[in-house]
Amino acid sequence: MLSTRLSLSNTILISMLVAFIVRKTTFFLSLNASSGALIIFLLISAARMYWLCYIYPNHLSPLRHLPRPPDKPTLFMGHFFRMLEAGPGNVLRSWANSVPNDGIIRYLDFFNLERVVVVSPAALAEVLVHKCYDFEKPPQLRKGISRILGMGLFLAEGDVHKVSRLDCLFLPVRLITDAEDVYRSRGSI
Repeated sequence: MLSTRLSLSNTILISMLVAFIVRKTTFFLSLNASSGALIIFLLISAARMYWLCYIYPNHLSPLRHLPRPPDKPTLFMGHFFRMLEAGPGNVLRSWANSVPNDGIIRYLDFFNLERVVVVSPAALAEVLVHKCYDFEKPPQLRKGISRILGMGLFLAEGDVHKVSRLDCLFLPVRLITDAEDVYRSRGSI
């Protein structure tokens, strides 16, 4: 499967390879190697930004068929400026009420990163309760909220969440048995 997000190191390696190949062409013969490599790097970086910000989100993304907000996103910033103007809660609430949806709305964020908002109680129950292990929280969200709440049951993922959930389920039973043991030991003294 073709990776849609190229890393900077891959971009540099590709630009070096292309610069080596293009060095043999007549256009780049008048340039020295470093300026030719810089031009190739800038061209590949521009093509990468165009791919990430326009082609992939609008034409190739598997989420492109989900309901979208009615206002047209900007080329590089998506609906980011709209969120800044009115506040994210207000914008998402207006979209949930105005956009026909089945509980999910897709919008584009900073640099056209795709974001999915769950807006109906049924879809929210599906994501948080019935299929909670199929949907991971974004790493930035987990890191930011864990500074406030700690890495507990709410932010845990996968096997850690399963163990924490079982601990919370049987914690009252353990507390009662421990209390009974302490009571019996003190009662016999």
